Amino acid sequence: MKKLFFITLISLMSSTWVAAQSTYIFVRHAEKESDGTPNPNLTVDGHKRAVALANFLKNQPVDAIYSTDYLRTMQTAGPLAKMKDIKIDTYNPADQANFAQMLKEKQDQVITVVGHSNTIHHLVNFMMGEKVLDELDESDYENIFMVYLDVEAGKKSLLRLQYPF
Repeated sequence: MKKLFFITLISLMSSTWVAAQSTYIFVRHAEKESDGTPNPNLTVDGHKRAVALANFLKNQPVDAIYSTDYLRTMQTAGPLAKMKDIKIDTYNPADQANFAQMLKEKQDQVITVVGHSNTIHHLVNFMMGEKVLDELDESDYENIFMVYLDVEAGKKSLLRLQYPF
């Protein structure tokens, strides 16, 4: 049911915006191993969630995928990149303002960004031009934040979804 709602809502929203609209899909990486290493892999459930994300976005056009250069974020983006046959570009999570500005300059695109619980909210807030999200809880893995920007018309909106798992 959620998937049908998502696809219908996206279709309705995209048909009402002008050509300069850009869509940004922000997700936190899926569940990671708790092995004490600074760069852990995804858990079995994390890999399942990454596949669920790809399936959730299967009917959504995606022009680019960005991920931090950590195993957990790259593994979360991997199934979607494979499904869409898109290379994953990396970004530096320590340079969020410049990365977000670069994203804003991309017009007429649908861009997926995989980040972390302490970075995704900053990127969404920057894209929206105001504080709309707080830092994600460490146990929060299921949210998808879709930011729609129409720079020419000065319109912006945020849609918060949870993908099925």
